[in-house]
Amino acid sequence: MLGTTTSEESTSWYLSDDLNPNPGDETSPYGLAFDWFGNLWSAGSLYDASAGSFYWYVRMSSNPTTSDSWKAMDEFPYDGGSASANSVAGDASGNVYVVGWRGAPWPPGGTYWLVRKATFSSVDQTWSWATADQFKSGEAYGIAFVPRNLNVANLGSGALFAVGRTTGSSGSWITRRSVDGGANWETVDTPSSGALANKVSGDAFGNVYVVGLGKIKVHGTQVWEWLVRESSDGGATWQTVDTYVDGSAAAPEGVGMDANGSPVVVGYGTGSDGYDHWIVRRPINGTWTTVDDWGGKDALGGSALAWGVTSDKAGNLLVTGRAQDLLGAWHWVVRSTP
Repeated sequence: MLGTTTSEESTSWYLSDDLNPNPGDETSPYGLAFDWFGNLWSAGSLYDASAGSFYWYVRMSSNPTTSDSWKAMDEFPYDGGSASANSVAGDASGNVYVVGWRGAPWPPGGTYWLVRKATFSSVDQTWSWATADQFKSGEAYGIAFVPRNLNVANLGSGALFAVGRTTGSSGSWITRRSVDGGANWETVDTPSSGALANKVSGDAFGNVYVVGLGKIKVHGTQVWEWLVRESSDGGATWQTVDTYVDGSAAAPEGVGMDANGSPVVVGYGTGSDGYDHWIVRRPINGTWTTVDDWGGKDALGGSALAWGVTSDKAGNLLVTGRAQDLLGAWHWVVRSTP
């Protein structure tokens, strides 16, 4: 069972980036990752109150230990509509990739799946941006770079995997792959109509994990089911390795690796007490198992939701999310296990 961090390091948190937009504006960071050079990137959205729309917003820090080192790297709306950056990843060549969506103005409206690529020039020390992948009626929510592995075919010199969903009445889970630095993309997994992919990660052995939602019927009622799909051959073939429903529904929101390179999936499920519970699942001796179920009276009194997971250099597993207390207030939460 995961417990609250009590190590000395837990008291050394500090504010690295505190963006103060114009009055009425709002910012929401959704993704965070380091690039090959050690720069820290954040990706999200900026709401412009004067324009009434959301901008695609990407920031970078070359020294995140100082609060004044962050700067905007990619900021704009598309075609007069809204846009949001949802996840960011770097590859082994130093490039950075951001995925999300852009909305077209009405009429006709609709959303576009979008992948943007940033390339660094050592000549003039600048970053340049280009659209690497785009198609209508789609939204991308996660991206990961899986390094080359001589024992795994289909990864090339390293593969990018972008995941999300097509939109509209026939919206479905979609996983796309590029083995040439984002120049060309192909769809490699669409398990079923109605399923929705959220995040993707890869381990040191070349396995790729995509987490999201599927639909099943429980007592005649259609509910959301926790779904994990894995590819052990670089995205050529896929299999469902974990399904889970907590009470009446469950949703995985993040996937990462522990210090041993094994996958850890985090999210939330609706418990029998009527509250959403913070859920952490991982394979133990080959069987996917819930290792943290935290919510309701066992937490702060209300619902709890896990959103992200990573491990530190000491091997501690860190899970981030939020939890609601008895008064209805939401709390920023980080839980850890050694």
